[in-house]
Amino acid sequence: MASAQELVQSCSNLFTLPEIYLRVRDVVDNPESTMDDLANALKFDPAISARLLKIVNSPLYGFPKQIDNIARAVTLLGMQSVSDLVPPPLSDRHSQE
Repeated sequence: MASAQELVQSCSNLFTLPEIYLRVRDVVDNPESTMDDLANALKFDPAISARLLKIVNSPLYGFPKQIDNIARAVTLLGMQSVSDLVPPPLSDRHSQE
């Protein structure tokens, strides 16, 4: 079985689906959303999940144990930080330039 680190490295070139981006935006924009709602929106996207785990386990945060759970990573980083990791779909990127 692959380790979390191996999975993160193998997922670095995956793209985020527009549906996931829109779902995350809806969760972040809803003041009644919870961290669990955000984790549930992210768990279907391997690219974001891998990026999130890579960041939360980086030396920048320095957690003593490896974080290997999306819900835990979302709770530790916070809703805004996690939502900033979700890139807009390519069509939205071109309209913002």
